[in-house]
Amino acid sequence: MTIMWEVTILGIELFDLFYNFFIYCFLGWVYESTYVSLKQRQWVNRGFLNGPVIPIYGCVATLLYLAFFNEDMISVTERGDIQSILIIFFAGLLLASLFEFVTSWLMEKLFHAKWWDYSNIPLNIQGRICLPVSIFWGFLSVVMAEFIQPRMTKLIDRIPRKAGEIGGIAILAIFLADLVSTVAATLQLDKKLSNMHRIREELLESLDRLKLYETREELKAKLAENPLYEYFGNKRSEYEQNVEKWLDKHKAYTEKREEERAHIKEEFREKMELFYAKYKEQKSNRFNRYVYKRIFKAFPHMRMNRREESFAALRERIRNDWKYRTDKNASSGQERNDDTNAKQK
Repeated sequence: MTIMWEVTILGIELFDLFYNFFIYCFLGWVYESTYVSLKQRQWVNRGFLNGPVIPIYGCVATLLYLAFFNEDMISVTERGDIQSILIIFFAGLLLASLFEFVTSWLMEKLFHAKWWDYSNIPLNIQGRICLPVSIFWGFLSVVMAEFIQPRMTKLIDRIPRKAGEIGGIAILAIFLADLVSTVAATLQLDKKLSNMHRIREELLESLDRLKLYETREELKAKLAENPLYEYFGNKRSEYEQNVEKWLDKHKAYTEKREEERAHIKEEFREKMELFYAKYKEQKSNRFNRYVYKRIFKAFPHMRMNRREESFAALRERIRNDWKYRTDKNASSGQERNDDTNAKQK
């Protein structure tokens, strides 16, 4: 174990790189969570992972650490003149922008979602990076290299070696568990949206054949007005009324009219029950619901490249589900307090 931690990269031990990475991941999480929470006026656990880390900050800071604090380049940061500051500024700007662009592209390819979008900011590239944010990365790199990193190095040097090695294994295990579980849940989100989209299209086709609405666009508008689970659960009587209206328009039925009417209503009811059952199968487990709720809150402008309607419906469904749970827990707590007060009296 000790031998592993003593491996060096450009003269810097893996032990130092490891803690450097995770401390900057944590500092990045503190900064982003605080900024977004103040902006939204509510607590937001920012970042892709559930834990208090944002790896992009740790990656960029550690790459800069390797670039400017190795044995050959440490003199650049020690000089502190305009030339060295400009070198660090542009190196950080380019490195962080490239890393942010690649991260955005990979996450979009993997999860079929756009997690952040700078399209409304001038001088952006595909909405993945933009000049104002890149300049911010440059300034942050200068602050990191000139002010934070020297103190960070001293802080890491104070970590007891044995305890640090054991703690490092524990931190890595927790980080990997968080990463694997979050990636798995997010991949299931894409599969879930695919199933919901398919169910939605099957419903549209079935109702379109019954001509319950004038046009398919009108039916889509109805679906857009109500989340699909409400559309199934609360609108069945409306459907049956529409079936009656549709049947009344067709006066060509003879003595079999009542049989036809009953048959069509029964067929419609069976289809609705089938679609409702399929839709309920897409319900997420508790952990996945927590992950989705946190991600939707952390990335309010997140967009799916496909199945945007199903994504909007799922987001609304999870938001309402958690609001219901919160209200229910608050109500239960109030009832317990009332019972306690009654007993005390």
